[in-house]
Amino acid sequence: MRSRDDIFVSTSLTARSDGNSQLGSFDLYVGDSLWACGTNETIAVSSDGGQTWAVRHQTRDGDVLLDIAFVDAMTGHAAGTGGLLLSTTDGGTTWIAHNSGGTIQQFSFSDARNGIAQIGGVVKLLGMAETTGKRLMR
Repeated sequence: MRSRDDIFVSTSLTARSDGNSQLGSFDLYVGDSLWACGTNETIAVSSDGGQTWAVRHQTRDGDVLLDIAFVDAMTGHAAGTGGLLLSTTDGGTTWIAHNSGGTIQQFSFSDARNGIAQIGGVVKLLGMAETTGKRLMR
């Protein structure tokens, strides 16, 4: 398993999952998978350094995802406008939506359940219920 020091983040990369979705935030983690998020709630993954992309989540006319990060190989979160927070516990195969009540500019989770986020200019603690996966604001 890689440490957080091995994560590569770049805002200079540009990729499109289709003709309508711009990808912007990137997070490289376990298994050399490059994860990206952007407009239309698009979440995409590349296993070849960004040459090709597989879309794992997308909602037509959806919110803009501003940040994506994984705490381990299975658990990740993506967040952005409209208070949207998406979470996965199966390595990005499925994503569950939560609402924080305001645009999430940035976030960080210390483990699969506990995090901190800047929501509408205010820093708040976040928690995920172990059994339901629902977001809990603290």
